[in-house]
Amino acid sequence: MKFIHYQPDNKGVRSFSGIKKYLKKTFEQTAEGFYEFYKTPHDFIKFLSDRTDVADIVLVTAHGGKDSYLDIRESYDKPKKIFTTEHASLFSNNFIFAISCYTTQVLGQKVLDENGIVYIGFNDTVESDFVFNNDDQNKSLKYNLEKIFIQVYNKCIGLALYKFVVECRTAISFYKFLDILFRKEVNIVSKMTLDELNKQFSTDLKVETATKLKAILKLEFISKFDMMKSKLVFQGEDYYVPWYFLDKQDENTLEVILQNIQNVNGKYLYYRYFVEHLIYRKLGRPQASEIARRLFEKEVQQLRERVPNVLSEKVIM
Repeated sequence: MKFIHYQPDNKGVRSFSGIKKYLKKTFEQTAEGFYEFYKTPHDFIKFLSDRTDVADIVLVTAHGGKDSYLDIRESYDKPKKIFTTEHASLFSNNFIFAISCYTTQVLGQKVLDENGIVYIGFNDTVESDFVFNNDDQNKSLKYNLEKIFIQVYNKCIGLALYKFVVECRTAISFYKFLDILFRKEVNIVSKMTLDELNKQFSTDLKVETATKLKAILKLEFISKFDMMKSKLVFQGEDYYVPWYFLDKQDENTLEVILQNIQNVNGKYLYYRYFVEHLIYRKLGRPQASEIARRLFEKEVQQLRERVPNVLSEKVIM
């Protein structure tokens, strides 16, 4: 398993670089080589093409359309489709979180049709949700609201993804945790002093602007986030859990993860049995582990008749 992050060098998505910095730093401290970053579509697609029988975590921070991720280098009037429904099979077996406008309308469902396990993304544009307007046309206030908001957003996304992967949480709990984490972080920021705000967010707030900002920050940030949350769509298996850090969990945590993964049924049974095999092996239950392994191999063989890019049996050897 790898954590694969794609973010092109495009206007409008560079502001998400804080997510990259956070994840790169934290994952390097936890598991060197686990986090992979790509900024060109060619390298991103090539890497995915070599891993269609592996289960990965994918984060996309890019412009999007209904059926594709977009490359916008020169003009918003001339977007170039660089990852379309034709590439959807490259996401087989994967969890995908896409900070990308519109993609759940068509691309997300196509990914699930091609054996992607979870796709979380937006069903509308969210670009304007990062822009603040104010009645008195105070440019400093507008600038600093936007600067602080994107940093808070990036921190929450990075931390939620990190905990989801490292603590082997369910996909649906990650989706819900984003809301809890953002509200908690906004509450902390709203209580910061002028000096704390300037230090934390590299702003240069003056007393007058800071007073206005603190008066509206909490309400404005929560309103913006609620608008974005209403457009964030969860597609796929609620009880998917990432498996890479199972070896780091204690016995009690493994039992909870086992209960969660046993809620998985239908076309993702093969992934359930794969994770069960790993958990039982870690818990020292060889008989249960062997049964899960055989069930996994049976499901994979049956599924491969319909889905070529299914998880390989080699992953549990």
